Amino acid sequence: MVAAILILLTLPFFHISLIRSSLFRPLWKILFWLFAANFLLLGWIGGNPVEYPYVLIGQILTITYFMYFIILVPFFSFLDNIFFFLSREKN
Repeated sequence: MVAAILILLTLPFFHISLIRSSLFRPLWKILFWLFAANFLLLGWIGGNPVEYPYVLIGQILTITYFMYFIILVPFFSFLDNIFFFLSREKN
């Protein structure tokens, strides 16, 4: 539980994109809504009994929660920087 909250504090260090607004980043919008769905599903799973399908779903959603911050945010930030520089070269 503590790790889920502390990982939120790492977001400013992992977010390396030069474009800060998500208005010009369509991939980031999709990633945000996937994170929101994951967050809501984790809340729903937490209220269910500790039985076979719920435990497995909870473990998968927990892995994707941490994967969002550790893998996806830096990757998409790096990808946005590449797209940003490629678009500037055309002008």
